[in-house]
This record gives sequence, C-alpha cells and structure tokens, in this order.
Amino acid sequence: MPQDKIRERQEYKNSVFIVKFAVCMPALRERAVTIICSGRHWHCTNNANRADAIKPRGQHGWHGADGTAQMVRRRWYGADRTNRSDRKGAINNAGDANLNQIVLNMKKCVLVSGGAGFIGSHVTVELIEAGYDVIVADNMSNCDETCYEGVKKITGREDIPFVKMDFCDPVATELLFTANKIDAVIHFAGFKAVGESVSEPLKYYKNNLESFMNVIETARDHGCGNILFSSSATVYGEPEQLPVTEESPRQPATSPYGNTKQMCEDILRDSVKAYSNVKGIALRYFNPIGAHPSALIGELPRGVPNNLVPYITQTAIGKREYLSVFGNDYPTPDGTCQRDFIDIVDLAKAHVFAVRRMLEGKMKNEYEIFNIGTGKPLSVMELITAFEKANGLKLNYKFAPRRSGDVTAIWADPTLANKELGWKAERSIEETLASAWAWERHLADKE
Repeated sequence: MPQDKIRERQEYKNSVFIVKFAVCMPALRERAVTIICSGRHWHCTNNANRADAIKPRGQHGWHGADGTAQMVRRRWYGADRTNRSDRKGAINNAGDANLNQIVLNMKKCVLVSGGAGFIGSHVTVELIEAGYDVIVADNMSNCDETCYEGVKKITGREDIPFVKMDFCDPVATELLFTANKIDAVIHFAGFKAVGESVSEPLKYYKNNLESFMNVIETARDHGCGNILFSSSATVYGEPEQLPVTEESPRQPATSPYGNTKQMCEDILRDSVKAYSNVKGIALRYFNPIGAHPSALIGELPRGVPNNLVPYITQTAIGKREYLSVFGNDYPTPDGTCQRDFIDIVDLAKAHVFAVRRMLEGKMKNEYEIFNIGTGKPLSVMELITAFEKANGLKLNYKFAPRRSGDVTAIWADPTLANKELGWKAERSIEETLASAWAWERHLADKE
C-alpha cells in the first residue's frame, strides 16, 4: 500500500507503545487496526529481552539504552524482511552498523491468529516460554480479554503485542504484516463448534475459509511463508479403521466445520505447491480439554458450551441444571461416543515443536501433516466418571438423542508426531480434568 495512503499516530501510555493505523483512503476509512506493543517487542544488542533495552524517542523512533541503535517509524525491513528502509520507515545512518547487529540477534516472531481463545492462549504461553516473540491477534468474537490477561500473568510479560482485528478483512491483515516482521503464523482464527456449523453453515464457510486465505496470501507477499494450520480429527469423518494415521483416507465430513478443515488443508497444500516461498504444517487435533495448571487460562465459551468438558464443569458448579449426554446407543462398549481427549497444555507444546521444525529448516517435505492426540480412546461416560473421581464430585446428567455431526468413535495414532516432532502427550486424564475444574472455580471466584 503506498506510503501516502497511511497516516501513523504514535502514542505512549504506561510504557506501552500504541500504533494506530488510520486509513485515509475513502473506501478504507473505517478499517483501522490497533497494534499494542512495547520495548520488549523490539530488541537491542545490549539486552535482547528487556523492556529497558529500548527507550521511547518522541514520535519518530527508538534509541537503544546505550543510545546507539535508532529505528524510525516502525520496524526495519529489507528484501529479506530485515533492512527494508525503502518501503516502510528509514534507518538513521549513524545507527546502521548497530542495527544490523540487532537484526541478527532478534528472536523469531510468531503471529498467533485467534490467539486470545482457548487453544491460542495456551499456545502463546508455550511459545513465549520457549523463547519466541509472539503477536496475538483476535477479533474477540468468541472470547474476551480473560485469557489474554491470564497469559500475561503466567509469563510475567505485560508487553505481549495484541491486535484486535478480523482476518477476513484483507486490509487489516495487510497492515498487520506491514507493521511487523513475522517469521511464522499459527492460524486459529476459525469458528469451531460442530453443532453450530450444522445450523449456520454459511457463517462457517465464510469465516474459516476467507480468513485463512487472507493469511496465506499476505504472509506469502511479505516473505513469511511458514504457515501452521490448526486442523482437526474431523477431517477423517467416520473412519473405516481405528486408530487413524496421517495416511488414513479422509472421509466425507460430517459437518460444515469438518468440511472447512478439509478445505483449508487443501488450500494450504495447494499453496505450498504453487508458491516456492510457502511451507505448511497441518496439526490434526483430536479433542483438547483441560486448562493451564495455574488456572489462569482455560476454555471460556460464550453462552451454552458446545464442547463436553466446559458443560461438565458448568454443571458441577451449578451453572447448568444437568449435563446432556448425546446418544447412548452407539456401537461402543457403553453406548456413548469415543474420543481421544488430549490435555490442552500437551497440545499447545506440539505447536512449539512444529514451529521449531519449520524455522530451523528440518521439514522433510514442504507440506506436512501430524496427528496430535494421545492414542487412547475414552468414551463420554468414561470421561464423566473420570471427572467425578478426579474431583470428588457427582454430576447430574441425562441421556439425550444423538447430535447431528457426531461420529461414533475416533482416536489417533500419534506415532508420526512422536517420531518426527519429538513431541508426546504426557499429562494424565486425572490431571487434565482437575485443571478444568480448577479453572471453572477460578472463574466463579471472579464473579
């Protein structure tokens, strides 16, 4: 976008640098993006991860704490996205040598789209603890600031950049990538409720497909072709054999949600084939449950929960009169559906391994797929029993008719992820369900 089409206004408040992009083009006037970041998002040679390493310098740039390195307007860029003074911003001549050294010492930056949600917030924690810089972006349509604030408390980082935006908006997406040097993207900005997708398919197709295509296209154009997609076990449909491997055939999706996951996988695969600077990994999640051990972040659905464990915890704490178990006549040992329930922290850590694999050039193929699960099936009734045992509670539940879109049984063969990523699920189901209950009680204490 031409330089003269964008006006930047820089403000400092409580040591937090806020860049507000006001779009001046008449057709785009209403599409403003707010990016919140601070000194720790940029780095200085004398201290690569300290807020005091960079001092504000009026409206035109930053000085390193030693007064040498100077940046003007936003980040520095180049043909390789490191020193590009010809496109956005400029570099003071006096600081060129020091700035080049700063660039060499910069940590890798990962954009987490949908990063304020359940999975995104846990992934953000693990990325930060693994030493990555993270930018969180979310339209907040299915969450609030609770988990984002929890992430800051867990990590001790008050300066984690946050962008409120919709990835279905190509202009907002362009502005985000223009303003930041991003090395990899993890895409969570999709709707995820199976039942809702059946009743509102267009909502799911529009959001889930359009947002992902905007991310891939913009990342490609900005030299950030490392794309990690949050896929799902729903791509396997009703599997012919269990457990499913990455080579198991994808069956027709049983819901629009599952269909969007299949289609997004295809979009990423085809993009990798077509564009030489794009690489992709699709992580096929099974059923993430639980919460962070700190009880500061967890699953926080708006309205009636669509997923099983939040409904269990809300019933246990008295928000719901009873838990509905959808179907007790499936061809399984106890008549209820079987799933591969994986702890959310274990699942989040898989993303760190996958990002590292991409950024360190260890991928064996330009497009890779991994199952992220435990390999252990558990029925709905077994999960309920395990929750009661882990927390010393008794749940009120009732059986209800089968729910549209649910498959009978599915669980993973995680061998490939164990071998190639070096990742393995470690937390027990008892630990996971205890953390979910601790999170629900934490929410109740806040009310």
